[in-house]
Amino acid sequence: MSDQDDLQNIRREVDMYFDRALNRRDQDQLLDRVNSDPAYHRVFTQEKAMREHIKQKIHRPGVSPDLIQAIKDNIRMT
Repeated sequence: MSDQDDLQNIRREVDMYFDRALNRRDQDQLLDRVNSDPAYHRVFTQEKAMREHIKQKIHRPGVSPDLIQAIKDNIRMT
């Protein structure tokens, strides 16, 4: 397996962790690897920083209660 394949696998695992797609045992194993493997640690910290940046900088517009009610009413009609 090449270094590029290894990096893709690490990124896939880290993405799954942050997307909450791993079970508890796999989460624990990933965190152990993050603490012991510099490559995992680097990818993990980069992904964590990027996700925190997105959460802080991108704001979703609020939805009015009237729009929510209109959607509910429309769903009931169909």
